[in-house]
Parts: sequence; structure tokens; C-alpha cells
Amino acid sequence: LPVRAGWADVAIAGWALGHLRSWHAEAWRARIGRALGEMDRALRPGGTLIVIETLGTGEERPRPPSPALAEYYAWLEGEQGMERLAIRTDYRFPDPETAARATGFFFGGEFAARVQREGWSRIPECTGLWWRRTVADDRL
Repeated sequence: LPVRAGWADVAIAGWALGHLRSWHAEAWRARIGRALGEMDRALRPGGTLIVIETLGTGEERPRPPSPALAEYYAWLEGEQGMERLAIRTDYRFPDPETAARATGFFFGGEFAARVQREGWSRIPECTGLWWRRTVADDRL
């Protein structure tokens, strides 16, 4: 990141690092670890690193949408020492037709057909927030 060390109070990666899990299946830990390390570097002592990822589009209860993401999430919580909070981030539309058109563009035709079949104008969505604080510097 093009910032000096200790510059930020908060560093956020939203719905991004999980893609590295599939794009770089053999080296995802190193790639994501490097990104998290750079975020840590940018944080001041006591700053907060936040990772936001999906826990299921079209799901009423939070769950990793694939085994690969489940492995990544477990790695964040285990090896990376992050805590997780699951929240609902439902999409709301005026009617199922609008919902299918808007979400089909992003999630594909199969998902749009599901929206129509279910008659959803409110599409359930679960989102995970993982976070950790940097170690406070006693000299401050």
C-alpha cells in the first residue's frame, strides 16, 4: 500500500481477499497473508484490521458458500487470530422481477431464476466481518 507504516486507524478489505482463495488455489495463504501483512503495516498500534466476506447469498443462516471459503475463513480465525461476527445484509427490491434482474446481473441466470421461483423481493444475504487489533505500543 502506498502509505507509511502506522498511518491508518482502520484497514478494510471488503469482498476481495476471498477471490484469491480460488484464483491462486496453490498459493492463497501466501497471497492473502501478504495482503493482511501489508494492512497490518499500515495500521497504527491499536488499529483495527477488518475483512468482509460473504456467508451466503440467498441464505437465511450464515455459512461458507463453498469448502474452499470455509477453509479460508477457518484460516482467518485460526492462524490469523481474527474474530468473526455474522450479520444479515439482505437486498430489498420493489418486486421479484426487479430483484431477479438486478441480482441476475451479478450472481448469474441460475440465481435470477431462483429469485423468480421463490418470489423474493427481499433476498436473504449473510455477511461475515472478521477483525483483529494490532498490538498497542506501550511507548505511546
